[in-house]
Amino acid sequence: MAGGTSRLQASRTMVPMTTPILNGKVAVITGAAQGIGYACARVFVREGAKVLLVDFSGAEDEAAATLGPAAVPHHADVSREDEIEAMFAAALDKFGRVDAAIHVAGTQGGRSPEILRYMSAKAALQRAALPEEQAEVAAFLASDRASFVTATVIPVDGGWSARLA
Repeated sequence: MAGGTSRLQASRTMVPMTTPILNGKVAVITGAAQGIGYACARVFVREGAKVLLVDFSGAEDEAAATLGPAAVPHHADVSREDEIEAMFAAALDKFGRVDAAIHVAGTQGGRSPEILRYMSAKAALQRAALPEEQAEVAAFLASDRASFVTATVIPVDGGWSARLA
């Protein structure tokens, strides 16, 4: 390998497969009381992260309680800059740093079942993604296993974009 690094040396820096992939990481997740945001919070906690579980709905306390002490609830309206600043200040105050920010607030809100069925039928896999499928990709990208992934878009869309190409 270039620079004198052997494959064995490179493999030693990788996270062992038995270690949770987000062990010791801190994430701020918006829209985290339901849907994709809650799935992200659940996967991140399962994978060893501490999470500032942010929501606007008022359900953030209950959602965080279901995930245990690694999830800390925070109420914020992410359309307000002062509340975004307070959200990150809360994360820094509670955890000392932020390693990942997952912004899910406002996604897929209000889409009717008919529109979702239509969009799902257009996807190559002929179905909508499960929130957990999107959350698993977010967790991978926030992990050290994605350390060489940069400046790219990874669509988690069941082949929707491939059919449009």
